[in-house]
Amino acid sequence: IILYFLPPLLILMTSIDFFKAITSGDSDKLKKSSGDALKRTLAFVLLIMLKFILSTVLGWVGIDLCL
Repeated sequence: IILYFLPPLLILMTSIDFFKAITSGDSDKLKKSSGDALKRTLAFVLLIMLKFILSTVLGWVGIDLCL
């Protein structure tokens, strides 16, 4: 369920942040918005890859992950 709602939520939140930064006209807010967008995108990618990362790490130990 999370994988269906996260991409549109990521796009919506990033668009809102950039819209606020552009309408304010402040270059510092625009830099902060781009940094936040990068952090959100990295968190999204890590969340998608979480199952693979967990199964790999636990596979080294010999524990089977049933997800």
